[in-house]
Amino acid sequence: MDDATTAGVEPSGLKTRALLVSVFTIATCGPIYELLAGTIASYLSGLAQLRTAPGRTVR
Repeated sequence: MDDATTAGVEPSGLKTRALLVSVFTIATCGPIYELLAGTIASYLSGLAQLRTAPGRTVR
């Protein structure tokens, strides 16, 4: 017998669970990537330094 069947879990249930885990993982990585890319772009363009410099206003 198949190990998944003897454990009481249907093989299709394992596939569904694996699919859901992979979808949630990819859905979580997307916004994290966008936040990091925006942070790095802001830092490299110098806007982060202008906004945090005391006595300076960005117009």
